[in-house]
Amino acid sequence: LLSGGDELVEPDGDVSGGRIVSSNSYTLAAACREVGARSRYLGIARDEPADIERRVRAGLGCDALVSSAGVSVGDRDHVRSVLESLGCKLEFWGVRMKPGYPFVFGRFVDRRGPLGFGLPGNPVSATVTFEVLVRPALLRLAGRRALHRPQVRAVLGETLRKAAGRLHFVRVRLDRDGERVVARTTGSQSSGVLRSMTECQGLLVFPAEATCLAEGE
Repeated sequence: LLSGGDELVEPDGDVSGGRIVSSNSYTLAAACREVGARSRYLGIARDEPADIERRVRAGLGCDALVSSAGVSVGDRDHVRSVLESLGCKLEFWGVRMKPGYPFVFGRFVDRRGPLGFGLPGNPVSATVTFEVLVRPALLRLAGRRALHRPQVRAVLGETLRKAAGRLHFVRVRLDRDGERVVARTTGSQSSGVLRSMTECQGLLVFPAEATCLAEGE
């Protein structure tokens, strides 16, 4: 597990000057443990290719390399280029989903290196992309056949709207109403609001081309 960003500090670090506590590594470590994977923390990489490369090299003996942040198209996003320079063939970049569009997946061409997963840096985006895209891969590597969470059919307790074009994973609470399960959002769905993950009991799948799901559907 690798975190990235000049603005990040460990939980006991100095948060003055707009610094941000690095939470993704701890969230993802817990998610790995939940599926039976042992994680190795590679620390916080500065927004410099050399520092990112040094830390990535330290994880090349693992079965999977999971980084958060540095996979978009900004001037300080170097994870993709570093992975490629170390022999990782990128299979795709960008998934039509929200949260979590700037997601990278690659394989090291010599087949001896790990699977490479580049997650977005926003806490909710990192957690959702791990849940939807990384967790099933780790379970498959472990020889498991059941790779996904249970699915339930629910009734919407409120109307939801979005623009067409991306599949949304909406964080929802689930309540029983007789024989029905009722789904309601956890509030703000911003990818920076980690509470939307800590309070949710499910991810509601809002189809990519749909623009409205009405209360009661």
